[in-house]
Amino acid sequence: MVERMTYDEFKRNVRAAGLSIVEFAALMQMPHRQAITNYSKVGFVPDHMAIIVRLMVALVDSGGDPRAVLGDIEMKRKKGRGDGFSKSE
Repeated sequence: MVERMTYDEFKRNVRAAGLSIVEFAALMQMPHRQAITNYSKVGFVPDHMAIIVRLMVALVDSGGDPRAVLGDIEMKRKKGRGDGFSKSE
């Protein structure tokens, strides 16, 4: 069984892909770009984020650019938690 990716390992991989955490979140079109830093408290990142960042590093290692590959993909934007509720409710 493979161990889960720690937040620190995730940060190292994001940097190896030539990105900042905020840039990674922007490429993933996350509604709250700083939400990734919340995983530092948990200690681990979700498996899908670990897979994505490892693929980004592999892309960079083979001469590609994650920004060029992912930057023009239109994704359906997911609402963040709490979005959709007005403050007056």
